[in-house]
Amino acid sequence: MNEAIDLISEKKKVFAILPAAGTGERTGLKTPKQFCEIAGYPLILHSLWNFQRPWIAETVVAVSEDWLPYLQDLIKLYRIQNVHLVVGGQTRHQSIKICVQYVRERVQNARCNASDVIVIVHDAVRPFVAEETLQRIAEAAHKQGAAGVVCPLVSTTLATQEDGILDYSLVRSKHCNSHTPQAFSYQTIVTAYDKISKHDLDHGTEVLHLALEYAGVRAKLLETKDEVWKVTYRRDICAAEQFARERLARLAILSDQTGNDVIGVLEEQVKKKRLTLLSKCSSLTTLPSGVNAVIVIADAPTTDQCLLDVATVLERLKQQLHPLKGSLTLLVTVPTEEKMVRDDLMTRFRELRLDQRCRDICVYCVILETKSSPVEKERMERACELTANLVVRQDELMSGQTFIV
Repeated sequence: MNEAIDLISEKKKVFAILPAAGTGERTGLKTPKQFCEIAGYPLILHSLWNFQRPWIAETVVAVSEDWLPYLQDLIKLYRIQNVHLVVGGQTRHQSIKICVQYVRERVQNARCNASDVIVIVHDAVRPFVAEETLQRIAEAAHKQGAAGVVCPLVSTTLATQEDGILDYSLVRSKHCNSHTPQAFSYQTIVTAYDKISKHDLDHGTEVLHLALEYAGVRAKLLETKDEVWKVTYRRDICAAEQFARERLARLAILSDQTGNDVIGVLEEQVKKKRLTLLSKCSSLTTLPSGVNAVIVIADAPTTDQCLLDVATVLERLKQQLHPLKGSLTLLVTVPTEEKMVRDDLMTRFRELRLDQRCRDICVYCVILETKSSPVEKERMERACELTANLVVRQDELMSGQTFIV
């Protein structure tokens, strides 16, 4: 465990606040964007998963009264831990103030040292943030009183007059874009929301501004990658879909064929797709927990052993994942002349799709036909690229399909 995590977990009590009471009007959708589906899950689940860390004491979410029962059900279904829901206000600052009040009550009731408390504020519609980023801003807030992540300006910002005429432009090198997460010492954020004006409460959005204006604290600004972007418009949902699928996949490759060239080529494709490879294992008994995608590599003189391996892995995945979703892909080498083997695999995988065990698990079969030994490199690369793509896409409509390369 690194020093940053030690400091947070042993000496600090960290709360997270997620304002999620907005209506998401700019997406043009009836469903608020925080509840739109991204890679098979409501967007807000992706955001909440970021804060399922042992060093974060509790996550407080402000949600509208209409969506409160739905979010309660989600948290129960997906077993999200240490989350408290409050009914939010009409504006962002109103919602955060309600959350801050809850944190104040928790700190007072626990009788813990207020100087040991850090509060992270993060937009519920920013579903992607690395743990390292959360750690960095928490540590910076402990030292500075407030901290936030920023990105350089990509375009020049202009100020206009009321009639639409240019007033002045900002020097891009002296300004930056503010994002969340942001973090504050307990005293800073409590003071800021105790003193906030009605105008800022009703119309403002920037918490770092409140820390400066009402608590006299100048935040430490930390540059970050563009992973913290916000889902604002409908097009952002499409972009988030691909990013989430890459980020969610936690892969294991299962094969008892040591030295198989296919494994090395597959690893290269997995790396290109930015998938997380948790394990390469030769036995199901060594399959690690946390895996939600398995690729079984096999040779198929007959289909029985292949299907037995698939069924066993499927059972294990089902037990580990519920209620989450996953995928299982069989990458099997079949000699071209073994037409019966190929046809049997296609039939069995179509039947497997109807199996109750596959309700939340996509199953695919990729057949690498071999005309000679060793297998042609180009054909092998195509088969491995297809396999990695199936893991990323996890398309339910394609489940049960067999692909021949």
